[in-house]
Amino acid sequence: MRYLGWLFPAFFIAEIISIVLMSQWLGGWTLVLMAVQFFLGVFLLRNVGFSKVLMAGETLRHNKQGLSLYQLMWPIRFILAGLMLLSPGFVSTVFAAGLMLPLKGGPKTGITAAYTQQAYQQRRQQQDQEGDIIEGDFNEVQPELKRVEKIDN
Repeated sequence: MRYLGWLFPAFFIAEIISIVLMSQWLGGWTLVLMAVQFFLGVFLLRNVGFSKVLMAGETLRHNKQGLSLYQLMWPIRFILAGLMLLSPGFVSTVFAAGLMLPLKGGPKTGITAAYTQQAYQQRRQQQDQEGDIIEGDFNEVQPELKRVEKIDN
């Protein structure tokens, strides 16, 4: 955790190095390749976007057997891949391609709609028992209207 702050500058430097190496290898085609990956990222964010996050919630609500963590991350990973493709470097492109690979999910998490509803009900009962309602009276105060006098010329 201490060295997590160094991750962003290291990633930034790796992106710059990847651009320099690709420009030495491909020449002017590097700019074309960076533009293509940018537009691919925009396409992913525009067409996959937030609807996939809503789909994950719907799947969670209707699936009775539970979902794996990978299945929960399935829609979100395309959004992350789209954001990474917006970056001009090629290290982020490799990570984005890795996110878009259709790998098989891991073990089930046991999170189902019934589980989340049961946890919500338990939390509500606990709040009701703790008495989080504050009793009191209130008075509604009407603001005084200011009188404007008309001045005749």
